[in-house]
Amino acid sequence: MPRFLLEFGGTASVSRGSLTSAVSGSIVGLLVVGCFFGALIAGQAGDRLSRKYSIVLFSVIFSVGGAIQASSISLVMLLASRFISGLGVGALSMLVPVYQSEIAPKEIRGRLVSLQQWAITIGIAVSFWINYATDIQLSGSSASWRIPLALQIVPAFILVVGKNPKYHRDNHHSDCR
Repeated sequence: MPRFLLEFGGTASVSRGSLTSAVSGSIVGLLVVGCFFGALIAGQAGDRLSRKYSIVLFSVIFSVGGAIQASSISLVMLLASRFISGLGVGALSMLVPVYQSEIAPKEIRGRLVSLQQWAITIGIAVSFWINYATDIQLSGSSASWRIPLALQIVPAFILVVGKNPKYHRDNHHSDCR
């Protein structure tokens, strides 16, 4: 993505065809550092706020980070947003399986948590193809990298507005019995 290279690495990165190792490592590494701290604080948040509300809180944090990433105009802004998103990813990686195992019937608990990992893997593949398509179709535009970064907000939005399965059961939705 030449526009991404130009925005965050300058003309030297465009001519080289990649970001410097320091910049690339920082972009990746700050997400991982955020994940570490997110996972550390998720347990306390889950105990104090409940798993459900902690998932909503960290989904909002992840969405804020994703929105800042998609609208980044400087490397510092991108790096800060990667850390913020990492907080959400780390916390959600800890909270969601715990919440699923707490609310799922014991007969399907293991399958449900395994299904979550499968969905993450499918999501990675879909993100690759979205990234590839935007790079091919929007190559000369900053939209080629902004759209994939903005689309990561969609799953977080679903976590925020989604209803608890017990809500559907308690409100007599026949497909949840």
